[in-house]
Amino acid sequence: MELIAEKLSDHNARLESLEKYEKKQNGSLQRMETKVDKLLYWLLASTFTIVMFLIGLLVKLKG
Repeated sequence: MELIAEKLSDHNARLESLEKYEKKQNGSLQRMETKVDKLLYWLLASTFTIVMFLIGLLVKLKG
């Protein structure tokens, strides 16, 4: 009976440790997702700016 209690205690401790690790990882993933979203925003804005510049340049060259 003691062996079962020891194993149960060990499993509970390991489960708690795993849950703490999972919470930590979820926080890290959320921070990374925020950074990627910001980077995507800046890439889209830069691409739009370059395209608009090129269109303006083409209009100037034709006119």
